[in-house]
Amino acid sequence: MNRNSIYHWIQTHLKMTKSEINFAVILLIATATGLFINSLNESQSKDIVLSKIIQIDNLEATESIETKPQTSPHDSNIIPLAKTEISSKSYNSKITPEEAQSDAFQKIDLNTADLKQLMRLPGVGEKTAQKIIEYRSTNKFESIAEIMNVKGIGPAKFEKMKKFITIK
Repeated sequence: MNRNSIYHWIQTHLKMTKSEINFAVILLIATATGLFINSLNESQSKDIVLSKIIQIDNLEATESIETKPQTSPHDSNIIPLAKTEISSKSYNSKITPEEAQSDAFQKIDLNTADLKQLMRLPGVGEKTAQKIIEYRSTNKFESIAEIMNVKGIGPAKFEKMKKFITIK
């Protein structure tokens, strides 16, 4: 079946002109292309959403109820405002220089810190933190310099983290 016979069949059975048929074909191609692109974006979005869920899982939520009621802009009902504050400071973020200099800052003990605490150290990700935990399960740290015995931590990383670590 060639294109002219398809045009002829559509014109006789669907009562469409050649211009209408051309417009319909262009519309179908554009729709198919849009659906294809949308499906690609959705698969990328799923990966992004999954990574955000993993990050959110590491956050610590604290809830509080705000005492001052707020009215809705759409009606006159009073709505109590529930506030959720997300704090990732203790689990997810790296130690900042300001935090390290504060009086409340406690250095991270290499012999007792958990995975998330170790991950706050500069240059330490999840794998390196896990290696530190594995190392100390057989060798208790006697000095902070011993952290360089852990694979992946050399003198450069040690210099960056030494002011944040301790041995008790």
